Amino acid sequence: MLLENPGGNHRYGMLARLQGLAAAFVVMMILTFSIVGFLSGMLLMLESFDDTRAAALGAWNDDVRDWNDHSRAQFKSVGDTFTINEQSMTASTEDPIFEYLQEYDSNPEELLKPDALFYKRTMDISDLAPEPTSFLQVVLGTSDSTNTLDIPLVFTEVRCRYVQRGKFSRQVCEPHFFALQGICVKVDHNGSPSRMLDGVTGASTDVGCRMGTEGMFRPRLTQIWSPGLYKEYSEEYELELPDSIEIAVHSNTDPALTATVYTLGFYDFGQSPGAMFRAGFVTFFISSVILFGFCCLCTLQYIWPTAPSYADRCKYFYRRYLRHRHAAFNKWRANTFGAPEPQMPPVSAESCCWRSSTCSPRTTGKAPVTEVTAWEGRCRRWCSLCDGIVYHTWHCMSSDARLRVSTSSGGVVAVDGARGSVVMGPVGAGLAGRRGAMANSPWG
Repeated sequence: MLLENPGGNHRYGMLARLQGLAAAFVVMMILTFSIVGFLSGMLLMLESFDDTRAAALGAWNDDVRDWNDHSRAQFKSVGDTFTINEQSMTASTEDPIFEYLQEYDSNPEELLKPDALFYKRTMDISDLAPEPTSFLQVVLGTSDSTNTLDIPLVFTEVRCRYVQRGKFSRQVCEPHFFALQGICVKVDHNGSPSRMLDGVTGASTDVGCRMGTEGMFRPRLTQIWSPGLYKEYSEEYELELPDSIEIAVHSNTDPALTATVYTLGFYDFGQSPGAMFRAGFVTFFISSVILFGFCCLCTLQYIWPTAPSYADRCKYFYRRYLRHRHAAFNKWRANTFGAPEPQMPPVSAESCCWRSSTCSPRTTGKAPVTEVTAWEGRCRRWCSLCDGIVYHTWHCMSSDARLRVSTSSGGVVAVDGARGSVVMGPVGAGLAGRRGAMANSPWG
């Protein structure tokens, strides 16, 4: 439904108003993202001066060198005697951790490659049910010791959050269910399960190989560094155990374990200072251009609020502020890179203007403005169009106001006031060629 508009213009209709609201929303979003990008670009450029990648990357490369040179051979001598529930384990040299680093790290060419080594065995658990109170008992043995691990098959974690409803907030708690999918244990140089990690200050909370929260948007809070590897389910009736699980044993000096600590489980050591500065500069530059354009539009709207369009406002701005500068720049460019302009010789004051007394009749009761003085002004406009004229002299030929202009090159331009025409001399060809229809132009 359109509003009443006697002029027949539908600019004030309902559709036009909705389009205006949509355009305002788009402009607001662009302005918001530009401001956020402006600030983010500045922060990225400032953070690029602090190399946060070098410390973690250097520590991990040191762990790789120590593992490849010493720790791997020591772990192999102990690992050949590993048993799980009195069943021997097999060595494996294919660890996906380095593949994850190659895939997710921003500069994988800076990473040293470790010689992977761990021991694994498959265990059948098809006869076990996913009950909350059930545990899986695993006996890890070596030639010198035996260690028993009790690992829960399933467990439940309750997470609570606050929901705001107006001035009031309430706590909402939701249960999360996890089921066992695999087992990974880290051991020391004697083959015993250990909470220590070589190269990392402090100890982990359990003897597992990983934190267990890698890749989680909302990581769990229980069973961190547990030897069990779990899968999350949203409902309890969805809990399901696989028929068999893989049990792996790693050394606590294995760089595959420290990679999860240095990268916080994301397998990326961070951006290099150069990449961070480039990303910040591009974001800062694009946002600055958008904000500058927005400020220019606001300025044009403020100076010329009644202009019909922004195209006209830009035209007014050019005419008021840029036209003379543009002309000066073009002149400077022509003088610097173009052909040199001819130099004007000095003109004496006696040769500026001469009039005959016979061409100056006076009219009674009027100012001493004659027909000759009127034609002088018109002839001056013609002479300003002539290229190559160095100086000119006015001559009053007779009482019929016939004027003669002599040029430095010997050309003559005669202005006949009685007939309203221009007669060109030797320079007439140049004048006609460059000024087009000057000879046919009206007077005045």
